[in-house]
Amino acid sequence: MGTANPTATDAFTNARTEAFTTGFELKRYRTEGSYRYELRNARTKQLHPFNHLSEVISFLQHPELPHRTDPRTYALDLPGEEQSAGQAREFVHRKARGIGTASRPIRQVTGELVANALRHSRSGQAEGCIALRLTLHPEKVRVEVTDDGPAAPGDVPQVQLFDPDRQSGRGLMLVEAFTLGRWGFHRRPDGGTTVWAEVPR
Repeated sequence: MGTANPTATDAFTNARTEAFTTGFELKRYRTEGSYRYELRNARTKQLHPFNHLSEVISFLQHPELPHRTDPRTYALDLPGEEQSAGQAREFVHRKARGIGTASRPIRQVTGELVANALRHSRSGQAEGCIALRLTLHPEKVRVEVTDDGPAAPGDVPQVQLFDPDRQSGRGLMLVEAFTLGRWGFHRRPDGGTTVWAEVPR
């Protein structure tokens, strides 16, 4: 079995990112010894088929094709249940298709933030809930997770030093690593806490 050409893989990833910024979703399908490509307009759902990646790139670089510079925001309310972390990851996976290498880390970060809210806030208690907000910018992806407030007075989100015997506190270590420190939190007037994180594209 052959392996993918790294240069070709990078070219496709770059084209997929370019497609996203112009309002398209790019998909690739394997054919006999090659690939075929399909661009789908995110607004009109119109499909544009291509036989070569170079044709896709030429289409995306057309001077009359408007480039998307405004951010796109998606929101989801989740129940305070264990499976909500997985549902949040799946939601981000669907909405963040076509953003290139940032897709995997932002899914992981989202899952960790939701799981952290379930463990350490009132959202994980009876009738708790979590609000998820995902914003796709041309240069970054931002996720915000809002909970019902700390389970114990004075609790704040913080990175824990690594302890192999500790079963909690590791989630924000992963968030710190994936975001290169670009995360934080703020208290809300209603008593809830919003934790945000950004992954560069």
